[in-house]
Amino acid sequence: MKKIDFGCFETEVNSIGIFDNQSSRRFPRKIILGLHLSNCEKLQKEIDYRLKNFFAPEKKFMSHLIIARIKKIEDKLKFINRINKIKIPSINFKIDKFYLIKSNLSEEGAKYEIIDEYSSK
Repeated sequence: MKKIDFGCFETEVNSIGIFDNQSSRRFPRKIILGLHLSNCEKLQKEIDYRLKNFFAPEKKFMSHLIIARIKKIEDKLKFINRINKIKIPSINFKIDKFYLIKSNLSEEGAKYEIIDEYSSK
């Protein structure tokens, strides 16, 4: 991962949505902010290339930020309809580093551990 060569770039939040886990009866599981794909896709492809001996390439890349995890929803359809009605302003920001993060999921919720940090060159 330290060999990944990427320059600082800008991206933007351009949508709000949900991640469905179709194999789970408890979907949707996460509320996300979608990021402008083309700006993040180059970095993602470089990560895929560097990790090709360890993992299969990403099949359907979707750059996003998880802003909430959902444990229980009484009325899933009503919740999804409300999320779909939210309009957010475009938010631009700079990407000059990324992290390798381990997710530890438990009954108390998710805990994240930063394993390493990678800065732009």
